[in-house]
Amino acid sequence: MAGEVDARAWEEHERNRVAREAYLAGPPAILTPMDCVDCGTSIPAARQRAVPRTRRCVTCAGALETR
Repeated sequence: MAGEVDARAWEEHERNRVAREAYLAGPPAILTPMDCVDCGTSIPAARQRAVPRTRRCVTCAGALETR
C-alpha cells in the first residue's frame, strides 16, 4: 500500500515538473506600453517585468511609499 502511494506521488511530481518546464519554456509575456497614472511618463519594460501589474513609474512609486 505505501509503495503504491509513493509511486503515485512520484508520478504526480513528474507530471507537475514537466508541465512547469513547458510553461517556463513558453514565450515571454508581451508587455504593452503603459504610462504612469500619476505623472504620465512611460513605464519602462524592465519595471513592468520586475513589478507585475504596476501602474506607477519608479519616482511616483517611491513618493507614494514615503507619504
